[in-house]
Amino acid sequence: MTGTYEGWKNWETWQVALWVNNEEPLYRAMRALRPFTPLMARLFVQRVMPGGTPDMAGDRRRTTPPFLHVDWREIAEDFNSD
Repeated sequence: MTGTYEGWKNWETWQVALWVNNEEPLYRAMRALRPFTPLMARLFVQRVMPGGTPDMAGDRRRTTPPFLHVDWREIAEDFNSD
């Protein structure tokens, strides 16, 4: 996907931010590991959601790896913000 989605670069980036920021155990783990670089954000997300977000994993129409289009710079900036 390209373009913007809900103020994020794309749907995949929005999905990662949505799930990490709204699932308390993920949110607490993310906050404990700050600050993040884009690489650290990617590694964290891939570790806690190896198959993608629940919405990504449940989409049987997906033909690409779940995190292929995530903007990790944008995710790292979000994780580092208060």
